[in-house]
Amino acid sequence: MKTDTFAKSEILINAFGKNPYKAKNFFVNFNEITKEHVNKWRGYWGVISKSDSEISWLNTSNENDVSIPVTNLTEYIKNTFKIDSCDDLQGAMILVFGKLLVSKSDNEKWYIKITYDNPSHIFIKLAK
Repeated sequence: MKTDTFAKSEILINAFGKNPYKAKNFFVNFNEITKEHVNKWRGYWGVISKSDSEISWLNTSNENDVSIPVTNLTEYIKNTFKIDSCDDLQGAMILVFGKLLVSKSDNEKWYIKITYDNPSHIFIKLAK
Protein backbone atom coordinates (compact mmCIF):
# COMPACT_ATOMS: atom_id res chain seq x y z
CA MET A 1 0.00 0.00 0.00
CA LYS A 2 2.95 2.33 0.48
CA THR A 3 4.35 1.89 -3.03
CA ASP A 4 2.86 1.94 -6.49
CA THR A 5 4.64 -1.25 -7.59
CA PHE A 6 1.58 -3.41 -7.12
CA ALA A 7 -0.65 -0.77 -8.69
CA LYS A 8 1.36 -1.19 -11.90
CA SER A 9 1.75 -4.96 -11.67
CA GLU A 10 0.88 -7.22 -14.58
CA ILE A 11 0.70 -10.28 -12.29
CA LEU A 12 -2.54 -12.25 -12.76
CA ILE A 13 -4.79 -12.85 -9.79
CA ASN A 14 -7.41 -15.59 -9.92
CA ALA A 15 -9.61 -14.37 -7.11
CA PHE A 16 -12.37 -16.59 -5.77
CA GLY A 17 -12.85 -18.54 -8.99
CA LYS A 18 -13.53 -15.46 -11.08
CA ASN A 19 -11.68 -14.63 -14.28
CA PRO A 20 -8.06 -13.67 -13.68
CA TYR A 21 -7.38 -9.97 -13.25
CA LYS A 22 -4.14 -8.10 -13.58
CA ALA A 23 -3.27 -6.80 -10.13
CA LYS A 24 -3.20 -3.24 -11.44
CA ASN A 25 -6.84 -3.63 -12.54
CA PHE A 26 -8.08 -5.57 -9.55
CA PHE A 27 -6.97 -3.46 -6.57
CA VAL A 28 -8.58 -0.02 -6.44
CA ASN A 29 -7.59 2.71 -4.01
CA PHE A 30 -10.55 4.58 -2.52
CA ASN A 31 -9.18 7.78 -4.09
CA GLU A 32 -9.34 6.20 -7.54
CA ILE A 33 -12.92 4.92 -7.39
CA THR A 34 -15.05 6.23 -10.25
CA LYS A 35 -18.52 5.50 -11.52
CA GLU A 36 -16.92 2.96 -13.87
CA HIS A 37 -16.31 0.77 -10.78
CA VAL A 38 -20.02 0.61 -9.87
CA ASN A 39 -21.18 -3.02 -9.87
CA LYS A 40 -17.57 -4.19 -10.18
CA TRP A 41 -16.16 -6.77 -7.79
CA ARG A 42 -12.65 -5.71 -6.76
CA GLY A 43 -10.21 -5.37 -3.91
CA TYR A 44 -10.85 -1.85 -2.62
CA TRP A 45 -8.36 -0.30 -0.21
CA GLY A 46 -7.44 2.88 1.60
CA VAL A 47 -7.88 4.77 4.86
CA ILE A 48 -10.86 4.68 7.20
CA SER A 49 -11.82 8.19 8.31
CA LYS A 50 -14.44 7.20 10.86
CA SER A 51 -17.00 4.64 11.95
CA ASP A 52 -20.36 4.94 13.63
CA SER A 53 -20.35 4.15 17.36
CA GLU A 54 -21.75 0.63 16.82
CA ILE A 55 -19.14 -0.12 14.12
CA SER A 56 -21.79 -1.06 11.62
CA TRP A 57 -20.46 1.31 8.93
CA LEU A 58 -16.92 2.31 8.02
CA ASN A 59 -16.39 5.53 6.09
CA THR A 60 -13.45 6.15 3.81
CA SER A 61 -11.40 9.29 3.69
CA ASN A 62 -11.67 10.25 0.06
CA GLU A 63 -13.58 12.78 -1.99
CA ASN A 64 -16.34 10.28 -2.82
CA ASP A 65 -16.87 9.36 0.85
CA VAL A 66 -17.47 5.71 0.03
CA SER A 67 -18.94 3.70 2.93
CA ILE A 68 -18.54 0.05 3.87
CA PRO A 69 -21.46 -1.59 5.73
CA VAL A 70 -20.11 -4.13 8.23
CA THR A 71 -23.13 -4.80 10.47
CA ASN A 72 -22.78 -8.58 10.12
CA LEU A 73 -19.04 -8.40 10.76
CA THR A 74 -18.94 -6.07 13.76
CA GLU A 75 -18.05 -8.74 16.34
CA TYR A 76 -15.50 -10.28 14.01
CA ILE A 77 -13.84 -6.88 13.48
CA LYS A 78 -13.80 -6.09 17.19
CA ASN A 79 -12.37 -9.48 18.18
CA THR A 80 -9.93 -10.06 15.32
CA PHE A 81 -8.47 -6.59 15.10
CA LYS A 82 -8.76 -5.85 18.85
CA ILE A 83 -11.06 -2.84 18.43
CA ASP A 84 -12.40 -1.35 21.66
CA SER A 85 -14.25 1.61 20.18
CA CYS A 86 -15.01 3.29 16.91
CA ASP A 87 -12.15 5.72 17.60
CA ASP A 88 -9.67 2.86 17.16
CA LEU A 89 -10.56 2.71 13.46
CA GLN A 90 -9.75 6.32 12.59
CA GLY A 91 -6.78 6.38 10.24
CA ALA A 92 -6.64 2.59 9.87
CA MET A 93 -5.80 1.03 6.51
CA ILE A 94 -8.38 -1.38 5.14
CA LEU A 95 -8.61 -3.81 2.24
CA VAL A 96 -12.02 -5.25 1.39
CA PHE A 97 -13.14 -7.58 -1.35
CA GLY A 98 -16.55 -6.67 -2.59
CA LYS A 99 -18.73 -4.89 -5.09
CA LEU A 100 -19.15 -1.14 -5.38
CA LEU A 101 -22.86 -0.32 -5.28
CA VAL A 102 -25.01 2.81 -5.23
CA SER A 103 -27.64 3.36 -2.54
CA LYS A 104 -31.24 3.79 -3.54
CA SER A 105 -31.53 6.98 -1.51
CA ASP A 106 -31.88 10.39 -3.16
CA ASN A 107 -28.18 11.20 -2.74
CA GLU A 108 -27.07 7.93 -4.41
CA LYS A 109 -24.23 7.30 -1.98
CA TRP A 110 -21.59 4.76 -3.00
CA TYR A 111 -20.85 1.82 -0.75
CA ILE A 112 -18.83 -1.37 -0.92
CA LYS A 113 -20.75 -4.55 -0.18
CA ILE A 114 -18.29 -7.10 1.21
CA THR A 115 -18.71 -10.38 -0.63
CA TYR A 116 -21.19 -12.56 1.28
CA ASP A 117 -20.30 -10.66 4.49
CA ASN A 118 -17.34 -13.03 4.55
CA PRO A 119 -14.83 -12.26 7.34
CA SER A 120 -11.95 -13.40 5.13
CA HIS A 121 -12.77 -10.53 2.76
CA ILE A 122 -11.79 -7.74 5.14
CA PHE A 123 -8.33 -6.81 6.41
CA ILE A 124 -7.56 -3.92 8.74
CA LYS A 125 -4.24 -2.46 9.90
CA LEU A 126 -4.73 -0.03 12.76
CA ALA A 127 -2.95 3.31 12.68
CA LYS A 128 -1.54 2.89 16.19
